[in-house]
Amino acid sequence: MVILTRAFYFLLINFSVFLSVHCFSAVELEEITPLLGKYKVESIERYGGGLTTKQQAWKRVGSDATLSNEVICILDIKIVNPIFKFVEYPKSLEGNIPEIKLSNFYGIGLNRQKIKVLSVFEPEDTGDEPLIRLEVIGDRILFLFDGWAYTLRKNDSNK
Repeated sequence: MVILTRAFYFLLINFSVFLSVHCFSAVELEEITPLLGKYKVESIERYGGGLTTKQQAWKRVGSDATLSNEVICILDIKIVNPIFKFVEYPKSLEGNIPEIKLSNFYGIGLNRQKIKVLSVFEPEDTGDEPLIRLEVIGDRILFLFDGWAYTLRKNDSNK
């Protein structure tokens, strides 16, 4: 009986963790669903150091990206069955170093009062740190990667 009770609690706890990571509120689903679709890398901007050369970054302009419930493919990153979390961060005060360095920290998109971020996790990830963060700016997505800010625009056929 003790073994069954422990097994029950083990399953209950793990299922609760699963639900907390995999479930969204209705508001989150409403905000995430319009973002799903096919994108193209529209432009790039250097914001810091990294191993990606200027030539490598420029070759990515015009490349395709996919955001769906089944797969995320951006640049060289592929996540099957991604888990999404939508978060809005307030504009950080000048002089403060934020815990999460978003594009405004590097001088990009400073006119925003809030920064909308779609955090993407791998399905087996149980931590708080996403594999990638995508900033939503109007009808575009900004992806910071290896010293480059990639602006992605949704394909016209997906709007």
